[in-house]
Amino acid sequence: MLSTFHIEPITESTARRAGEFQRTYRRSRHTIGTVDYLIAATAVVNGYALATLNVRHFPMFADLEPPFQP
Repeated sequence: MLSTFHIEPITESTARRAGEFQRTYRRSRHTIGTVDYLIAATAVVNGYALATLNVRHFPMFADLEPPFQP
């Protein structure tokens, strides 16, 4: 199953965008970790849609909804 996934490298632009997200949200959203900032930045920089059940860790996506309810 893992062979169906494409691994996206963390580029300089992705790292910079993740840092911008962290500066913006770190005070109001203490529970967001570095990995979530990198996931968000990867989606934004590459124009990908983001699907997650953990919507509260991605406030940078204003209209983000979970793809399904567990």
